[in-house]
Amino acid sequence: MSVRIDCDDCRNWIPQQSNAHQMAFADPPFNIGHKYAEFEDNIAESELYSFTNRWVVPLWETLDTGGVMLIYHPVEMQRFVWSTLNIYDISKYHENTIIAHFNFGQYRDTDFINAHCQCVVIRKPGERKFYPDDIRIPSERLKMGDKRVLKAKNKGMRVPGNVIESPRVQGNNSERWDMSHGALVDHPNQLPLSFLKTLVSAYTREGDSVIEPFAGSGGLALACDRMGRNYVGCELGEKTAESARKRAREGYWS
Repeated sequence: MSVRIDCDDCRNWIPQQSNAHQMAFADPPFNIGHKYAEFEDNIAESELYSFTNRWVVPLWETLDTGGVMLIYHPVEMQRFVWSTLNIYDISKYHENTIIAHFNFGQYRDTDFINAHCQCVVIRKPGERKFYPDDIRIPSERLKMGDKRVLKAKNKGMRVPGNVIESPRVQGNNSERWDMSHGALVDHPNQLPLSFLKTLVSAYTREGDSVIEPFAGSGGLALACDRMGRNYVGCELGEKTAESARKRAREGYWS
């Protein structure tokens, strides 16, 4: 299997890629004003609409028939994502929205604390591919010791709900990829491997191809490498891209 991470602007990079990918995953900048190694995540709202249009539409075109595009974003980004999906008539292919629930969030007394991100699942027309046996978890009945479920077809194992616990990758976590753990740059937005593994297992098989226009800390690249998927990704800054490549080669895996 191959893993490739290019350094480029995704708006130029995506149209150059093939249209044979079974899964496209996008975790775009959240526009929160954070200063990354090579850019600052803070642009005007009008520009953000245009930016979203320019990567969502070509990313959709990279999918093979029956493939899925997954867009991971916080509540604040919802209007930008859905504006594009509606304008370009892609929203009619919406299949599901997975909620990544995390048990941390910025404390506030002015509103409910934000404790989730959304992962919109949109499927290209064609043969539907989903692999339930690769993601089953123990049912509540099985965990309670109800032996009746052992007579069922799946022995008390079930497909997870579309609200998935997404544990915080803390600074002392084994999988944390920052400069103290060997990364070339610190990257604040790191998704847990357990969440990424679930998505890869549910929507792809060994040998399938995955594309990611925002490679970030390299978590999905690492997952694809260890799980036997072909991966191609892009990152705007060379130092961040090289850090993601390094994680795909050397990062913690369990």
